[in-house]
Amino acid sequence: MIGARRVVTGLVVSAVVVGILGVDLWTGTAWATSALIALMLAQALRECYAMLAAAGQPAHGRLAVVATLVLLALRAAAEPLGLSTAEARAMLFAGLGAVSVAPLVLGIARGPTDDGPGPGDLARAIATAFPILWVALLGSFLLELRLIPGDAAHGVPRGLGLCLLVVAAVKIGDSAAYFVGKTLGRRRMCWVSPKKTWEGAFASLVASVAVAVLVGHWLGLDQRLMAGLGLVSSLAGQGGDLVESYVKRAVGVKDSTTTFGELGGVLDMLDALLLAAPAAYLWCELLVVRGGLPG
Repeated sequence: MIGARRVVTGLVVSAVVVGILGVDLWTGTAWATSALIALMLAQALRECYAMLAAAGQPAHGRLAVVATLVLLALRAAAEPLGLSTAEARAMLFAGLGAVSVAPLVLGIARGPTDDGPGPGDLARAIATAFPILWVALLGSFLLELRLIPGDAAHGVPRGLGLCLLVVAAVKIGDSAAYFVGKTLGRRRMCWVSPKKTWEGAFASLVASVAVAVLVGHWLGLDQRLMAGLGLVSSLAGQGGDLVESYVKRAVGVKDSTTTFGELGGVLDMLDALLLAAPAAYLWCELLVVRGGLPG
């Protein structure tokens, strides 16, 4: 019954995402998917700060969430603003870096106090910076992936196709790991997530590569590159899943929120993509965009 609710929730979320992808295809822009990515990353960041706060570690979360949303919007609006891709990307990365150290700057600007600065002030600054680097910075590569220029087959923008491919490969791989691990899993994979098994991890790898090859074939992209992209995305995605499991275990929660029932919150849904997106973007930038493999 729980598995059925998981599938239904996943299908509803997938239908919404597909609808937003359709808006981009219909309008010929990247605004809908860019807005979706920015809002999801901002919500995931908010959930991360909420988990830290519940564990007794305060942070400057509101400032970080608002700043991240603004910076992602500016990155998506590079063309209307007359900025080159390199300029917009530099603005995003520099802005996230500035927000990460903002608590230290504010502490200096406030001047000396009777009892500070102390370890608590430094802990608050670190607690502000970590979610920005983990969620906002790494997650921003999903937006970079979406904004890759060019076209694929069937009139699909290349960035949109690659973004869809990576998300589908990672999430379908995650579902394969869940069901295979639950039914056939015997060998425990890692202590931070006792339910994960090596059998599930292998199933995830196979499913991710298969999805990447199939979607890549439909998009008219090199099959060897797409198999590699599926492999890289799966391995990095499984690592991202374990990272979030470690964080949740450290703060003593099962899910970031219960927004999507058994699937948890937005951070729980994005956890694998936080590491998969940078790896996939690097693969695409070095190989797909620059012309592929020789021969």
